[in-house]
Amino acid sequence: GALVEATQFLINPLEPSLVGFKANIKNFNLQTVLQLGLKNTVTAGGKLAGHVNLQYKDKIPTIEGQLQAETRGWIRYRPPGQKPKAAIQSTDNPMDILQGYLYDFAYETLNIQIESDKKYDSIMILNTLGRNPQYVQGKPLKLNLKLEQNLLAAVQSMMLTYDLPNKLKEKLEGSEAP
Repeated sequence: GALVEATQFLINPLEPSLVGFKANIKNFNLQTVLQLGLKNTVTAGGKLAGHVNLQYKDKIPTIEGQLQAETRGWIRYRPPGQKPKAAIQSTDNPMDILQGYLYDFAYETLNIQIESDKKYDSIMILNTLGRNPQYVQGKPLKLNLKLEQNLLAAVQSMMLTYDLPNKLKEKLEGSEAP
């Protein structure tokens, strides 16, 4: 459902190389991005816009980009068995407090930076400001969250549950992070 536009770039499939590829993105579903790192424990409402640059470093594709919320939205992080919290308890650790906020989090601003390197390691940094109206009297929370994942390992693990085309499967099975 997103609009992705890229112009004025050069692809050389023989090397492989990619020069000047910058994709401008609009109307990208926030839930799609968050589920990369948080799987099915998160639902979200909101659309993102921004850019993603793609290039090859030593014949390995790398990305760098930034996405921002187009409007206000929401995030619901609900691991199995988690119940809504009404107040902070003296025994709560910082993760308990964070989960209380994210159980029903309404954000005002949201920014995501994405990077990957030639070892297929990716970093996603999420910065947001919002509140859970049902938790700690709706006091605001400014959140900075860093998610790290190896993209090659993630795709290879998906191969266990999805039936990928044989050519793609052979290519991925032969890939090793340098």
